[in-house]
Amino acid sequence: MTPRPTTLEEVRKVAIAHFASGRPDLALQAAGDWMERERPDPVLLNLAAACRMNLGEPGLAEALWRQALRLHPGYAEAYHNLGNLLAEAGRAEEAEAAFRAALRLNPNFAEVFYQLVTLLHGTGGGDEALVLLERAVSLKPQLAAAHDLRGVILHQRGRLAEAESAFRMAITMQPANATPWQNLALLLNERERHAEAVAVLQDALTLHPDQADLHHLHGCVLRELDRQPEAEAAFRRALAPGHAEAYWHLGMLLLSQGRFAEGWPLYEARFHLDPAWGGVRIAIPPLPLWRGEDPTGKSFLILAEQGCGDQIQFCRYVPWLLERGAQAITLVCHPALERLLCSLADPARLTVTPHVPEHLRYDFYTPLLSIPRWVDAIPAGLPYLAPPPHLLEAWKKRLAPGRGLRVGLVWRGNPALRSDARRSLPGLAALAPLWEVPGVEFFSLQKGPDAEEALTPPPGQPLRSMSDVIHDFADTAALIAHLDLVIGVDTAVPHLAGALRKPCWLLLPAGVTDWRWLQHRHDSPWYPEAMRIFRQSAPGDWAGVVQLVKNNLIRTMTGDVS
Repeated sequence: MTPRPTTLEEVRKVAIAHFASGRPDLALQAAGDWMERERPDPVLLNLAAACRMNLGEPGLAEALWRQALRLHPGYAEAYHNLGNLLAEAGRAEEAEAAFRAALRLNPNFAEVFYQLVTLLHGTGGGDEALVLLERAVSLKPQLAAAHDLRGVILHQRGRLAEAESAFRMAITMQPANATPWQNLALLLNERERHAEAVAVLQDALTLHPDQADLHHLHGCVLRELDRQPEAEAAFRRALAPGHAEAYWHLGMLLLSQGRFAEGWPLYEARFHLDPAWGGVRIAIPPLPLWRGEDPTGKSFLILAEQGCGDQIQFCRYVPWLLERGAQAITLVCHPALERLLCSLADPARLTVTPHVPEHLRYDFYTPLLSIPRWVDAIPAGLPYLAPPPHLLEAWKKRLAPGRGLRVGLVWRGNPALRSDARRSLPGLAALAPLWEVPGVEFFSLQKGPDAEEALTPPPGQPLRSMSDVIHDFADTAALIAHLDLVIGVDTAVPHLAGALRKPCWLLLPAGVTDWRWLQHRHDSPWYPEAMRIFRQSAPGDWAGVVQLVKNNLIRTMTGDVS
């Protein structure tokens, strides 16, 4: 029989040994026996609090840590532990106060520097976060989590070389942790160093073969390298329950290959993603969701989603439903599209509105981009939109007789979108070679802040800015109707040109593009005979794309279509 400890030092050793062996219950028993006979010891109170946390009793744990601090106000470890509890409970201000108290008592407490930064980083800690992390890693260079978090913050601030070094240090210190491997691969992928990112992920997966996040990221990077079968396999290995990003990316990969029947169901994962990463949020009405039932005699509430380009592309399914017997449809759309989308069908059966109706008397509701899941083929009849007749006449008068080939231009997208830096041109100046083509009159279709570039064109640039007189997409459609050609990057305007059956030349970046343009194609089944696609041959090579467009513009002017 093991003799019962008789001194405080012995009790501490026994209790700590039980705690270290994963028996918080026995550790509490050992500490409790002593505390029943003697004045409570702060060290045992701190240990007992940790035991209570392990046993899922945070309220008792907090009380014990506060008791320990009343007995020993200089107990830095207890402040650290209390701060962790408060941070986990979402009590950020109290947690910060506890961490700072620990640092006042022990200015060399590296773990507290890291925990404080973790807290501040979540609440917008600013420049102090990096200073504290520098202190943490200088005191304890082997603290891998501090190196990793330092890398995350440096990455967010665009200090990419320093971030890379920090991630590599974290991996060196703790290779068993998958997080810094993933962060390093994300950074390399962002810097277009895709092959290096693949190598990092392969090393990481050797250590973490069951880590779904790593498989998912591996698929994303392989897709950037156009290694499609391997990317698909990686995404499929990442299909863990709840991993919406893997389902979403696999769906988009399949859609980009034209495997629509397989891709559409997976694309529904967009409703389970964070909007910051492409997720979609809609207010679900108290109506049955349409799942491909016979639409004959039924009324539908269709909720448009995502951007204006998506709504223009997929509104083609409204007349498709009406042609198959739907009795009435209300389409909720972006306000800038309301006047234009009224041209989709007979207003006696179609209501277009920017607001969800108050009275939901419908048989079904459906998100707009969920309709194709139940359709066998793309409804590709063009045009399916038209500008209002009065606007068409007004724009005819505004433009006056043309002086040659009329070409509309759009060179930048919405900067709020994560993918905009890749899809947009650096600026209007990137299109300068086009000004050398004689007999062409250019019209700016650009809206937003970037439209100002067209207000003061350089000498010799035959460009007319129309941004001040374009109020919505109905105006844009009426203007496009009087043009001969639209040239633009991947925004709503090329979709509109295609829907109007106006010739459109779409400029796309290299690598992964939006799934709807499919892979390696120079035409589009969504806009047959109207859309022509010009793709970069290498990342960032807009100059090569513009030169190709210029050459084709010259052929168009000379009638050489060979």
